Formats: sequence, C-alpha cells, structure tokens
Amino acid sequence: MNKKQIEYYNASELRGHAKDVVVEALRSYDGHSHEFAAPAVDALIPVSQRSGAVILDCGTADGSFIDALWDLGFRHICACDIDDYRSDTVKAHQHTEKFCAFDFSHEQSTWNDHTFDVITAWCIIPHLENPFHFLREIVRIIKPSGTFIVSAPYLGSMRARKKMLFTAELDRYSATNNHITIVTETLLKKALQAKFELKSKRYFIDEKIYRSRFGRIKRLLCETPWKYRERMRAIFGVNVIYEFVARPAL
Repeated sequence: MNKKQIEYYNASELRGHAKDVVVEALRSYDGHSHEFAAPAVDALIPVSQRSGAVILDCGTADGSFIDALWDLGFRHICACDIDDYRSDTVKAHQHTEKFCAFDFSHEQSTWNDHTFDVITAWCIIPHLENPFHFLREIVRIIKPSGTFIVSAPYLGSMRARKKMLFTAELDRYSATNNHITIVTETLLKKALQAKFELKSKRYFIDEKIYRSRFGRIKRLLCETPWKYRERMRAIFGVNVIYEFVARPAL
C-alpha cells in the first residue's frame, strides 16, 4: 500500500471541507512518530511517576498514541488538536480524561495554568503558522519542573545536508506535505523564553537506511552501544527528539 502525505491546510480549511480529507489520510499517514513516540516516553518518564502524572498529547490525530500511553501506565491522559480526529476505537477505550480542540497558532486552550506534568508534541511545530504562540501556551500550562517532549525533522543529518547542498531545499519540506515552519534547537530554546532547560536529545533512525548500501555497517554504528553511538545517530537520523524540563518557579 502506498502511504499518503497530508497536504497543507490552514485552520479554516481543517475545520471545514478538509476535515474528511485529513481523517482519510491519517489512515495511511506517511510519518514516523508512531515508531518513536512511545519508546521515547518509555525511556524518559520513570515508571513510578506515570500513574499519578497528568500528561497532554498535542496534535493527537487519530488518538493511537493515547492508547500507547495507557499501555505504558499513564492514567490521567489529556489530548488536543485543531479538531477531533480520534478514531471510534480510541474513543471507545475511554482512555482520554479530557480532549480540547483549539487552533495551536492563534487560540488559547481551556486548561488552567500549570496543569500538566508531561506534555508531548510529535512533529507538531513544523505544521504551525505561529509556533511561538503554541510554545507560549506550553509555558503557561506546564507545571514547574514538568517535562516537555517535542520532536521535529532533523535538519543536521547527512541526508538533509546533501539535499540542501544539491537542491537548495530542506529535507522533509516539500510542495506536497504540510511542513511550513523550520524547527531547530536554537529556535526552541529562544521561544521557550529561557524557562526550560534542554535535558536530553535523541535521534530517530528510519529502518530503511539499514537496507541501503553499507546498511549493516550503519546498523552497527547506530545501534551498538559505544562511545560515538549518538554522534552516528545524528549523522543518519531523520527526526530529533528534545526533552525540555521547565525550570522551578522562583
């Protein structure tokens, strides 16, 4: 089956005629977040903290990650998106404590200040017209010392650098997908207003590179624990996952 990319639609279109288009496209979404989201949360949030933590998934789409969070032991799961695209199956499981629909680029959510212990945003920022408004909302609703996990296409990889060199275009930004905002580590640090500390970052490797030329060597370099493993994963990674921790209130 050929996977589909989701074309770019503005907020009015997503709430109007494009909603059915998006719901259909999500069934065969050509993305990677489902492959690294749950493993990343599993690695970053201790098991002992999960059942009591209030967690928010931003841009929850069909809601499959909500079920993954439940399986990881979270019991206070909230979700948000510009509209409710959750599948009937996800809704039937009733794992969502509260869902909020709002435009991340221009509107404020209905949650109170300092509500969440953990917030996730899997490749959401590249889709936004106004990512700074969204990040200010994250600052508002996360608890002091809360964890913000955010991913984006990694523009420092060998593949991304080669594409820029030979085409003067950014990898993962095309005329047929919905990425419109560039995300870098420096941009995130500035937009989060020095109220967060970058605690860690990790890189997601698309398994397809292991089936390419010198695939076995690439797998050895990227998957075997050794001194330069993360450096190798940065060379071949397609997504980067940042773990930010909100600084304690003064």
